[in-house]
Amino acid sequence: MSAYSTTEGIVKIMLENTVKERRIGTFDISTDFVRNEPDVVMAIMSHMVVVRCECLMISDAFRYDAYSPLFEATEKCMGCPKYNIIITKNDGKIIVRAEKE
Repeated sequence: MSAYSTTEGIVKIMLENTVKERRIGTFDISTDFVRNEPDVVMAIMSHMVVVRCECLMISDAFRYDAYSPLFEATEKCMGCPKYNIIITKNDGKIIVRAEKE
C-alpha cells in the first residue's frame, strides 16, 4: 500500500518531472508583499520548490531560486532565467502564472 494518496502521487510525479526537465527560475517578491498578502504568497509558493532564498536589502525584496512547472525547461549549461510572477484574482480564486523577463 502506498504511503501517499493518488493526488500526492500525481504531485510527486509532477515535481520529479519539473526537476528532471530543469524547470528552474529566479523571481523576486517584495518584503511588503510578503507581509501584507500572505495568502497570495502561499498560493505562489504552492507552485514552487524553493532551493534558495536571499533577502535583498537594497531592493527590500526576497529573491527566490525555485523549480516550478510554471517555468520553461532549461539546458544544464544555461543559467537560472529570471521570471515575473503574475497574480490574477478571479471569483475569489488566485491564479498564478510566470512570464520570462
